[in-house]
Amino acid sequence: MNTLLRERAPTLPEGPGVYMLKDRAGKVLYVGHAAELCATITKLAVSRESRPPGLTPLLSRVADVEILTMPSPAEAERLAQVLIQQLAPEGNDPGKRQRLIERREQILAAATEVFVRQGIHDASIRDIAREAGVADGTVYLYFKDKDDLLREVLIHLPLMMFTGALGTESDLADESDDQTLLSGILRAGFALGEHYADHLRFYFAAMQSVSPDLRRTVFRSLNEQVFPIFQIYVERRVEQGIFRDLDPLILSRVILGMALIFILGQEVFSMKEELPFDYDELAPTLADVFLHGVVKRDA
Repeated sequence: MNTLLRERAPTLPEGPGVYMLKDRAGKVLYVGHAAELCATITKLAVSRESRPPGLTPLLSRVADVEILTMPSPAEAERLAQVLIQQLAPEGNDPGKRQRLIERREQILAAATEVFVRQGIHDASIRDIAREAGVADGTVYLYFKDKDDLLREVLIHLPLMMFTGALGTESDLADESDDQTLLSGILRAGFALGEHYADHLRFYFAAMQSVSPDLRRTVFRSLNEQVFPIFQIYVERRVEQGIFRDLDPLILSRVILGMALIFILGQEVFSMKEELPFDYDELAPTLADVFLHGVVKRDA
C-alpha cells in the first residue's frame, strides 16, 4: 500500500490519461496509462493484484505522481508509449529494472553490514562501496548520500525481518489451522531475531539517534508494507467468524508485540541466562494465548 497514491487518488481526474510515478529526486520510475485515472491509481495504491509485474517493489520509492489528461484512452496509450521510449523508466523495462534492483540491493546489504559493524558515525561511503565490491561513485547513482543510505537501511532492516517471518498475503491465506500457522510465524520470527541480534541492537540504537522525521518515515513504511499483511489475515478470520469482532489493527500488533518482547530480552539485551526461554516451546504457547486467552472456560 502507498499512502501518497491513496491520498492523491480521490483528487485525480476520472477520465483517460497518463500517469508518471516519480521518486523524491523527480526521477520517473514508471509510466502508465488508464481509461479512468482516479480508479486506476486507487487500485495501484491498495491492491497488489492490480499492479503491473514488478511495480510493487518500486512503490516504496514513489514520492510524487504527475498526471497528463488525454481526450481518449487510445491517445493516452500512445503518449505513454512515447514517454516510455524517451524516459526509459526502470519500472517499464523488466530487464533493466531487475539489474538496477539487484545492484541497489547489493549496495543496501553492504551498507547494512558496515553500519552494524562500524556504527553510524564511523561508516563511510568508501567503506560501503568496498563492502559491496563497487566503485565509490556507483553508490551515488543509487543513493544521494550517507544519510539517504542510513534512511533506507533503517526502513529495509525491519521489513526484511518482519516479512521473513510473516511471508506474503498468500502464505497467510493458507487454510491450515491457526495454531499451526501462528506457531510457525513465531518460530520464524524468533529464528530471525536470534540470527540478526547484532542488527537489532544497531537498529534500536540508531532509531534513538535519528531525527523524529526519519523515525516517522520508518514507522510509516512498516504500517504500509508489513502490518497490512497480518492485518488482512486477521480481517479474513473475523469475516469468517473464527476470530472475535475486534479491531484487526490492534490484533495484528498484539501477536507481533508478544514475540518482540521476548526477542528484545533474549537477543537485543542479551539476557538469555536470566530469561532462558526455549523458542520451540514458546512459539506454540504464545500462539495459544493469542488465540484462546488465559481465562479458563467451562467445557
